[in-house]
Amino acid sequence: MTPELLCVILGLSSAVFWGAGDFSGGLASRKQPAVLVVLIAQLIGTAFLLLITFLMRDPFPDSNGIIMAALAGIFGGIGLLLLYRAMSHGNIGVVAPVSGLTSALIPSIYGFFVDGAPDVITLLGFVFAFGAVWLISGGAGTGRLTVKILAEPAIAGAAFGFYLILLNHATSEGVLWPVVIGRFASIALILVAAWRSKALHRPTRADLPLMAGAGVFDTLGNSLFAFAAQVGRLDVASVLSSLYPASTVTLAAVFLKERLGRVQWVGVGLALIAIVLISL
Repeated sequence: MTPELLCVILGLSSAVFWGAGDFSGGLASRKQPAVLVVLIAQLIGTAFLLLITFLMRDPFPDSNGIIMAALAGIFGGIGLLLLYRAMSHGNIGVVAPVSGLTSALIPSIYGFFVDGAPDVITLLGFVFAFGAVWLISGGAGTGRLTVKILAEPAIAGAAFGFYLILLNHATSEGVLWPVVIGRFASIALILVAAWRSKALHRPTRADLPLMAGAGVFDTLGNSLFAFAAQVGRLDVASVLSSLYPASTVTLAAVFLKERLGRVQWVGVGLALIAIVLISL
């Protein structure tokens, strides 16, 4: 298997798990404060990741890798807080595509300057992928969009974009330890936010499975993205992982009986075309 194909497989896998994590976390945030959901999810996900890291004996990063991983974790924590808060009171059909697009756009621009522009076919795949994210999430039928509606998910996506860039720098040797270190920094930030917002309380047992799912799925998504960016181009891994709304929408159709509209089916078709073009 070529590194390019492995990058595609890992990037798409990260999208599947990130979408599942957002689905679980979004549902939990409608019952509990978003900051509490993020905190519990991060704690559970980090415990799960630590176990895997020790079992795989992942190499520990150097001082520069530690700093980059910690900074990545701070941006990731900010992104999750804003994303879950936006999903708790906003239209998910707006939140998902805006955050997905901005989170992919920033690493893509960065990748163009660092690694050079990809070939024309891959660039065309990027265009189809960006369109797919918007259409799958129902972005074409969300009504009148205002700066207030777009600001929170756009900032969340930007924070995720910087998270992806910094995490890529932190994983020059090992992959899992940088994700763990980033999680510790993220948890510290979220713990302060939860304490200041007086959201620190015991969640109900009924909500814990959703929080645990959000934490584990998000952890798997982060780890798979880190591996994808390590074996391939950062911009390719970022664009493919930005297709995560497809996973969220699919889960909503299965568990919440939400049907896909015509526009969303067009988005699915664009996503398949994008995958083929980027894989060539």
